[in-house]
Parts: sequence; structure tokens; C-alpha cells
Amino acid sequence: MHEETAPLLGPGLSEKPTEDRGHETAKWYAYQYACTARECFAMLTKPRPWVLCEWHTDYVCAGPDGAQPHVLVSVKHRNQDQGAWSLADLPTRGGFKVLYERWIASEKSNTCLWVTNNGFKVGENQARELSRILSAKSDSRDVEALMWYARHLHSAIGSSSVGEALEFLSALTMYSTGGDEHSMRALVIEDTVRPTLARLGVRSGFARAAYDAAFSLVDEAVRGLDPREPDIDWMVGNDLANHSKGVRMITKARFLRRLQDSGIPITSDAVDDQNASGTAMSRKLRAGMLGPTVVSAAPRLRRRWYEIEASFRPDVPSPIADEVGRVRAEILHYALTAETRTRRSETAYGPQMHLELSQLISAADLNPRIPVGLPELMGCVYQLTDECQIWWSDEFDPQHEAPWTAEIRRRDQHTQLSFPVFQGDSYA
Repeated sequence: MHEETAPLLGPGLSEKPTEDRGHETAKWYAYQYACTARECFAMLTKPRPWVLCEWHTDYVCAGPDGAQPHVLVSVKHRNQDQGAWSLADLPTRGGFKVLYERWIASEKSNTCLWVTNNGFKVGENQARELSRILSAKSDSRDVEALMWYARHLHSAIGSSSVGEALEFLSALTMYSTGGDEHSMRALVIEDTVRPTLARLGVRSGFARAAYDAAFSLVDEAVRGLDPREPDIDWMVGNDLANHSKGVRMITKARFLRRLQDSGIPITSDAVDDQNASGTAMSRKLRAGMLGPTVVSAAPRLRRRWYEIEASFRPDVPSPIADEVGRVRAEILHYALTAETRTRRSETAYGPQMHLELSQLISAADLNPRIPVGLPELMGCVYQLTDECQIWWSDEFDPQHEAPWTAEIRRRDQHTQLSFPVFQGDSYA
């Protein structure tokens, strides 16, 4: 099953693309892949749950939290010796006509983005001026100037009226990244990947490996490959379209798995530290009645451990050479002991178990052959908590808060409201 439901793009874009040759020629599209990889990293810091590759357009970016309008993206690589884009180039060579058709097919329910590596021709009523107008916010664009471009482009893009061409341009943004298929890799690494990793608390030395992981994932998605999904030829109709859309969709969870499999130490709570309260780990800690200090410190300690785990994970699985696996097994063993000693039926035992477990780990003679101390070992505890191998309470669905957590919060709030308040020399 995919983490995200196949997005609604509009009835005209629901079927599998008729002209579907992108996967055949995709190996030549390094520039397009670099642009798509950049959008993958944007998912880690923005509320964008997916990027859909080669689906009627070069790719589609999800709207905020997966809601429409989505962004239909057209990427056009152009060699420098071909010169800057002129206004006359844009409808056919530039693909404005195709992008317009896709926008119409989506019943005008999405916005559009046109990206190129080359520049725009300078001059009155030329492509550079159109780009400048479209770079302004929608509510502050020069409508009169945009109307001139609508009148001169509507026939070439196949619009039925000038008004409809104006609607299309009003939904469009266009810009140039500069560079080419070779320099774009360095540009994305420096301008996007390194800042993103720094924001997530990951060393920038992982930037190149992270970019390569994203690029390879885009390549798989464009060609309709997903190792976790069967390659099914017998599907027809909507089933085939939904399956094809699913394997071409890079969700935030799918991208995060690829980064982790590539040794990039990014944890799910690091993706949005402000939303760490929404992770399975934090919900399980709260369900065990552990305090706010533990809940807030756990993500940071977990990241410290995960960086060690990603660095020392063996390329070839081996019970002898896998020191990380040995340490994880030892920690899990101590957790079993701590739970057995402290767990009482229908009683909150999380704080006692936490204290017992930390004491067991402190006193243990683990002799790890990797550079970890007590903080990193406790980070391993929280990693195993997130993986649902360690619990601090009775089991519940970790996708949601434990039923008793909300009840205890209400009880605590009531207690705080009814507690006597000190005023001056007396309690009220």
C-alpha cells in the first residue's frame, strides 16, 4: 500500500498518459531529474506530501498538505548555443501549448510552473518581461500587461479565447535556474541539499550522497519502478492507472526511506522538529506518562544515535560484523528486563521503567566498538521505541494518541484550574 492516496488532478489527468515515452528517453533528462530531486528535498521542510513523476507533465508537486491546487510542472532544457527563449519560442518549442492543454484537462483546478536552464530574451514585450510579470504575487500582477501577452499567445497555445489565455497566464509561474544538466547537480547540492540537511541537524558532508539518493529515486519513479510494489501487467482501466500513478509518486515517507537506506541519518521526527509531538515515539512516551523533558529530548538523542547507526551499518549483513545490530539487541534485552521489573497491570509504569532501563544501561559492560556513550545509547532506546520494539505502556495504535492520554490531560487541567492560587498574603 502507498502512504498517500493517489491525488485528484482533474478528470482529464486521471488516466494513464497516452503519450508515455518519458521512461524511454529519461536517461537523457538529467536536468529534469535534478529539478525533481530538488522538489523532493522541499518535502522535508514544507507541507508537501508527494511529488508525482512523468504524469501528463514532467512532474506534479502536491499542494499544501496534499490539497489542490497542485502544481503542474514543465521542465525545458535548452543548450546555451540555442540562445535565450524568445516569446515566439514559448508556445511550441517551449511547451506552453502542452502545459496549457494539461491545465485545461485538469479543469483549471491546478496551477502551472515552467522551468528552464536558459535565459529569456530581453526587450519590450519579450519573454524576460513576461517572466518578470509572472514572478510577482498573483494579487499584485500587472493585469493590463498580462492581457497583452494573452492576446499574442492565445492562438499559438490553442486557447479558445483571450480571456482563457489570460486565466492560464494568471495560473502560471516561469523562471530560469541557470546552469545545465551537469552544473545543476552542484547547484542543487549547494543551494538546496546542504541547507536542508543543516536545518534538520544533519552534517552537510552527507549532501552529495543525499542528492544521489534522490536522483536515483526519481529515475526509478519516472520509469515506473518501486521495489516494494509488484510489477503488474494484467491490470486495466482505473486499476492500472492508479497503480502506475502510485509507483511514480515519491511520497515523503518513500523519500525518507531511500535516504535512510543510503546511510543518510535523517529520522522521521527530524523532518519537522516542530511537529515532533506527532511522531509515534513521542505518542508512546506520553502514553507511558513520561514527562515533557523526556519527550522533548528524545528526538535529539535519537538523531545522535541514528547518525552513528547510519555510519557504522555494514554494507553486507553479518551477525559477526554488525556491531550496531549487537548494541541494538543488548538495549532491547535490557528494555525487556526493565519492563518485567516495573510493569503493573492497569498502572502507569513508564517513569519507573525509564529509570530502571537507564540504570541498567549505565551499569552494563557493553564495550561497544563504535563511538557511543550513554546519551547515544538512550537515543537507541528511543529509536527502538519509534520502531515499536519498546513500549512504555499497554499497546495502542501509535498513529494516534493513546486513549488514556487525553483523559489524563483533561484531569490535569481540571486539577490546575481547581488548585488554590496564591494572591498577596493568602490563597484564593
